[in-house]
Amino acid sequence: MPIGSSAQRLLRLTHTGGNQALIVDALVLGADPSFRLIAAPQLPFVLAPGSSIDLTVEFTATSGISTSTLDVGSPGRSARRIALSGEGVAAGSGTVLYRINVGGPAVTALDPPAPSWSADGAATASPWRIEGGAELYDDSAGSAYPGPINMTHASLPANVPIQVFHSERWDPGTAPELRYAFPVENGTRLEVRLYFAELYSGTDTIGERVFDVRVEGAVPPPFASIDRFATAGAKGAMMRSALTTVTDGILDIEFLHLADNPALNAIEIRSAPSDALFEDGFEYAP
Repeated sequence: MPIGSSAQRLLRLTHTGGNQALIVDALVLGADPSFRLIAAPQLPFVLAPGSSIDLTVEFTATSGISTSTLDVGSPGRSARRIALSGEGVAAGSGTVLYRINVGGPAVTALDPPAPSWSADGAATASPWRIEGGAELYDDSAGSAYPGPINMTHASLPANVPIQVFHSERWDPGTAPELRYAFPVENGTRLEVRLYFAELYSGTDTIGERVFDVRVEGAVPPPFASIDRFATAGAKGAMMRSALTTVTDGILDIEFLHLADNPALNAIEIRSAPSDALFEDGFEYAP
């Protein structure tokens, strides 16, 4: 993962041992502050035989590999330990496969020989936009917020040009949803970076424009309930990043309405190392 970025993963605890209910009275993370338990039931809780419960662990990447543990405690039993690990890489790591200036013209890369940001505007639509998102908008419109783009949000890598935030596509409520599809090699591990800035002055309240982004059939936690205004304010540039693996030769990205209309300024697709923070499931079988 890029250094400074965060990712969340579900960790499922399953009680598979015997026919007695299991009381869990402790969830203890190791000392590494890169890992944080952000969603867990109130302690103590009870797992019936064969039942499961989901926890959410967040990892914030620092340079190199980070490791920690999560100890699951039950009265009268030894704690069961789950190993956690994650890797932070420089923001420029990974090969750039695609870059799109959504809603606007081509933009020269700040980090050659990486590719420039290809056009996806009125004159030259992106061949990877499959459907939806026909509406274009830019910050020269009379209804746009005045002033420059604010490039100070911590999520922004240094190699993203300010020009990609001047224009966008937005998707009205009528079907179909805005969708992009990118050919990639099967089994490729990818980092999907989406760039946003709230340009429209009519969106001036937290919760007014909120949307999900579905990647490969699922909404990863970083792409759930995106609210550009709440995150970065008026004309504040921001980036959300998620990791995925493609198994059918096509990376599918779809923007889903929650409140008002999804809007997008730029897309960047990179090859990526694994994001495996821990095993997906943990069977608690004392």
